[in-house]
Amino acid sequence: MHARLLILLAACQDKGSPLTDTATPDTDTAPVPSDDTADTDTPVTWTPLTGSCEAPDGLGEHPLTLVGEDQHIQEIPGSWFMEMVDVEADRDRGLVYGAGQGGLTVFDVSDAAAPVLIGSNPERTANIGRYYRVEVGTDEVVFATHRDRGMTTFDASDPERPEIIGEFGPPGLEGMALLGDLMYVTNLYGGLHTIDVSDPSAPVGVDELSGLGSPWDIVLSDSGSTGYISDSQLGVVPVDLSDARAPLLADPVTVGGVQDIALSGAALYAAAGGVGVVVMDITDPLQPVVITTLDYAGSIQSVAVQDDVLWAVNQEDVIAIDIGDPLNPIPLGTSTTPEFAMHVGAGDGVAWVGDWSRLEAWQVDPSIASPDLELSISTILLDGEGDTLELTVYNVGAAELSLTGAESGDKRLTVDVTAMDIAPGGAAQLRLTYAGGADALLTSLCLASTDPDAPTQLIEVHSGSGGNHDAIGQPAPDFVLPDLDGNTWQLSEQLGAPVVLVYFATW
Repeated sequence: MHARLLILLAACQDKGSPLTDTATPDTDTAPVPSDDTADTDTPVTWTPLTGSCEAPDGLGEHPLTLVGEDQHIQEIPGSWFMEMVDVEADRDRGLVYGAGQGGLTVFDVSDAAAPVLIGSNPERTANIGRYYRVEVGTDEVVFATHRDRGMTTFDASDPERPEIIGEFGPPGLEGMALLGDLMYVTNLYGGLHTIDVSDPSAPVGVDELSGLGSPWDIVLSDSGSTGYISDSQLGVVPVDLSDARAPLLADPVTVGGVQDIALSGAALYAAAGGVGVVVMDITDPLQPVVITTLDYAGSIQSVAVQDDVLWAVNQEDVIAIDIGDPLNPIPLGTSTTPEFAMHVGAGDGVAWVGDWSRLEAWQVDPSIASPDLELSISTILLDGEGDTLELTVYNVGAAELSLTGAESGDKRLTVDVTAMDIAPGGAAQLRLTYAGGADALLTSLCLASTDPDAPTQLIEVHSGSGGNHDAIGQPAPDFVLPDLDGNTWQLSEQLGAPVVLVYFATW
């Protein structure tokens, strides 16, 4: 499946927002905030950010390291179309399983510095259809789900040639969690299936719950007495597994659209999309309590715990967070991945990231405290007659970040900032002011900072005059469109409210 997606905002327009794992992203950026300045009684003081855009001297080390990777695309001889959206490690066998457009894939990761694809089902051919989730079972059995075909079981005793041995057929099946001989499987249509997989060649449904919104995945506590469902509509939904064959849903905790959950002791970490990483106390397992939220640009969609580190991905970056004290997380830093980081899984001493066509091994050194500038913006579009735009600059590292300069190729563009130095976990506002003019604005804005991983970052800045975006700043033409429920919406009737249009095609 491929997709192209365009998002139009009333105040500004950017390349696109992070997508779910059902679509092919065509950008590695996040939306530009149109106005991130909070209403307060304290006047905002703006300081000009000037000077050349050169990396400052004395930059320290960065805590994150890409240890190894294996890429598979059609352009590589002997390779094919992969597009991974889920990864799970089998630590006992030194394997990582992937799910995506390439089917079920199997990697030998006994050497994290040199992961190697060794097998797949079906065998390597183009456009063979997508699996969405993979779960490692026992006795060398692996499970995968497909939203049209249900759950498939594989005999992976020969990892080079995993073979299909069983199926369980309802459409919409997504995330899985195994408890003994029982597999719990979420259904995107609002359900939870309990399946007896004691005979993996003939899975049998034993229970089915309704009442969920759009559940993506389920994880289980170490005791197996409680499950937690990540629901993109309801948030985090606890599940009482006191009777393992007849689960009961508890009251959900609404924290945004949750796509993934990881556990560490009495802490639950929810990948809550644009909300960020939500940290909850599950001392009372069926009544999670929100402790804090870690805000990152982009949409957090996967989390995993590896030793005392929480890993997360947001399609743009891989993120490391120190959870030595599980309920008091400390951000360590982020690194931008080459493609679209869709899922992260925990391995022995590393985090495995499914980065679209790549399987990557990442490590972090928590003893290194460094600043980390987060912009996640590649293009800003301004009104050709003159415009002002404010956006947020985040420090998602563990040391103070200093902004050391800004430079653009057009003197009509000026840059001001609310703070030159940003504390760990803090943020500052960046204001771009464009004076307008007869000639179109087409330049790059370069920001310099003490971020050792990316001391200079570029943002393309232009007006739409004479280009493909010449309607920027102009009233949108009126239209009427139906939604998926058959209701019609007219643009002119939405005056005063933000409007988002999503265009996509799949095949």
